[in-house]
Amino acid sequence: MYEFPDQKSPGQDYVGQSGDMDSRLKTHELKGRLKPGTETRTEEEGGKTAREIKEQRRIYDKTGGQPAGSSDAVSNKRNPIGPKRQHLMEK
Repeated sequence: MYEFPDQKSPGQDYVGQSGDMDSRLKTHELKGRLKPGTETRTEEEGGKTAREIKEQRRIYDKTGGQPAGSSDAVSNKRNPIGPKRQHLMEK
């Protein structure tokens, strides 16, 4: 999982996850969202679903439990764990 101050949305952070963090962060850099060296990386054991759960928990931490698109705390527009998978958040 990774997190960084979004250069295209001042005052907001972007929270994400990827199995290939270096490549994904490079994409954010090329799009002008990431200033290299400002990201925080956190390793997560398990596969994609485990990473998505951790990402969603971090988004909720930053937004006070609000969905990503409903909060100005993050620049994320979508939640990795949508309504049909909310049961995963109970673990």
